[in-house]
Amino acid sequence: MDSGVQMGWMFNSPDQQVEIYRQGQQKEARSLPTLLSGEGILLGFEFPVDKFDNN
Repeated sequence: MDSGVQMGWMFNSPDQQVEIYRQGQQKEARSLPTLLSGEGILLGFEFPVDKFDNN
C-alpha cells in the first residue's frame, strides 16, 4: 500500500479466503465463495470468487 495503491486482493487458496487490503484500513479476510467489488475505486466492477480447487 506504500506505493499509492488504494485497494488490493490477495487470494489465499489453502485457507479458502480472499484478503482485502484498503489504504489506511485493517485487512479484511473473507471466506469463499464471495463477491468482490471495485467499491468506490472501480465503480460497477464485481468479481465472483468460488472456492479454489486444490488438486
